[in-house]
Amino acid sequence: MTTGQTFPATALVEVWALKHTGLHPTHRQFKATAETFWRVTPAEGNPYREHDAQGA
Repeated sequence: MTTGQTFPATALVEVWALKHTGLHPTHRQFKATAETFWRVTPAEGNPYREHDAQGA
């Protein structure tokens, strides 16, 4: 179940959900999804460190 709608990054999810429910009374659920990106560097002595350096 998705409406395909997004909200501005500056808006609070709770405020958006309340406004959306007020405009669409049959919409009672929403799914908040967040993405987190991590960048790591293998430690010295780790074989992947040398492998990554050769591939770059």
